[in-house]
Amino acid sequence: MWAADEPEAAELEALLPQRQSEQFSRERADAIDFQMRLRAVTSKAYVTPTLVVLNVVVFLLMLLTGAGFMTPNGAIHVAWGSNFGPFTTSGQWWRLFTSTFIHFGFIHLLLNMWALYETGRVVERLYGNFYYLVIYVLAGLAGSLASVLWNPMVNSAGASGAIFGVFGAMVSFMLDKRNQVPLSVMKEQRNGTYAFIAYSLFYGFSHAGIDNAAHLGGLAAGFLLGLALARPLDPARRTKSWARLGGSMAALAVAAVLLARPIGLEPHSAIGFLLRGEERMKQRDSDNAIADFNEAVRLDPKYAYAYLNRGKAWLIKGDYERAIADLNDAIKLDPKSGDSYVYRAVAGLFIGEYDRVIADSGEAISRNAKVGMAYNIRAGAWQAKGEFMRAIADFNEAIRVEPKNGSFYYQRGLANFYHAQYSSSATDFADGLLLKDADAYMVIWRFLALARSGNAQTARSELASSGAAGDRAKWPAPIIDFLRGKTDANGLLAAAENADPKTRRGQVCEAEFYLAESYLIDNREREARELLEHAKQGCPRDFTEYRGAVVELKRLGG
Repeated sequence: MWAADEPEAAELEALLPQRQSEQFSRERADAIDFQMRLRAVTSKAYVTPTLVVLNVVVFLLMLLTGAGFMTPNGAIHVAWGSNFGPFTTSGQWWRLFTSTFIHFGFIHLLLNMWALYETGRVVERLYGNFYYLVIYVLAGLAGSLASVLWNPMVNSAGASGAIFGVFGAMVSFMLDKRNQVPLSVMKEQRNGTYAFIAYSLFYGFSHAGIDNAAHLGGLAAGFLLGLALARPLDPARRTKSWARLGGSMAALAVAAVLLARPIGLEPHSAIGFLLRGEERMKQRDSDNAIADFNEAVRLDPKYAYAYLNRGKAWLIKGDYERAIADLNDAIKLDPKSGDSYVYRAVAGLFIGEYDRVIADSGEAISRNAKVGMAYNIRAGAWQAKGEFMRAIADFNEAIRVEPKNGSFYYQRGLANFYHAQYSSSATDFADGLLLKDADAYMVIWRFLALARSGNAQTARSELASSGAAGDRAKWPAPIIDFLRGKTDANGLLAAAENADPKTRRGQVCEAEFYLAESYLIDNREREARELLEHAKQGCPRDFTEYRGAVVELKRLGG
């Protein structure tokens, strides 16, 4: 209450009651006594702020790996240890604990930490630091377990199960008359707690995406643990009962085992294996993903999406024939699935079935499925057939659909280069570099396009100021060093050598091709032709440099 000046303050004071009622005095004395007893039994509530800090630190670290400030990234959360049912029930039970420190965005974190900080400090004083931490951790585990039991296919996370456990412990402490909580204090704390619990559960049941199973599991565990671990607010009578603590933990452990026994990846559920396989794909675990997709197909031979995902996994492994076989099955089972056509087109591009690639890409575009990708793939097929104008037209469409995709500018730049449209090519690579800064190969092609367009001096000046070489111990930094004049042809070829045959083949292919391109810039066609022949013979067919060698030899009449 504020007053403008002293006289006004005096007037306000005169209006206030001059005497305190007996009830008010008694309740005020009870509240003061309660606070003093709390401080006497637990001098500092340091566990709660520590838990808040840990949750915030985990959130910040996850942001650095792409978890998303407001919109969560499920794959990142799974990698950090969220409670993803198909993984948890496959033996990764540690997720029941780690998931309690993971949150799906800033709002999720903010609400949980506010509730924890406001209530946790009181409950920590009621039970003592150690017992409070036990309640928090075990209630969190119980909430996570309840979540998996309720729906073993979801990806859940958050401290809410543990926090509801804290509220449950608050309720049980207040209800136990042996704890000597004054009636006035009990009503205030109890009513606020009941209101929060009721509203949170109502909101969870009426809105999708709220894990009420974790809330209820944590609440029940916290309530029961609170009953077992509560002690009077009297330092003389407040001794630790290790038997009671051990008994409570043992009882909860037995209950968890009994509940967990029926939980597992449902052996007759194709979707469970599919979901786990998809997460394994995101983690680049193709072999185990394929094993899961195999089970999904075995359980449901008409599950088109399982064939589609297994086809994608085979694509990643480079087994294009198996990929096409699975994608054929996916299309037979679901002819309307544009995604199956897109990925079959990708597989066809790798094995050189360009006419089918063009047809499949057209089917995907007509179904409005991954349109930018479909145009890009079809453009690659036109390019491989030497029809560069058609390729450029499709790349134009891909860029129209996804103007922020730097890879599409790179691909169109290559098509313009192969079509001898060097100025347009150089512009494409410059635009691509604005979206994919310091992409070493785009820097190399930008240099070649500028030099071939008659701007060799500009190309060299630009390359000299570029920081794209990065770590000079890593490929393709030696190519950039060669084009900068920091090493000669022999140094570049020596740098391409590698103990791993596959790596050596790729690096030697690239070294010979870019060395040949530098000879073409210097009008040394005979030497360039020899190196291009080597590149054509030695490069893997899916390398950009193989296509470049074929085009250059054709241009040279070879």
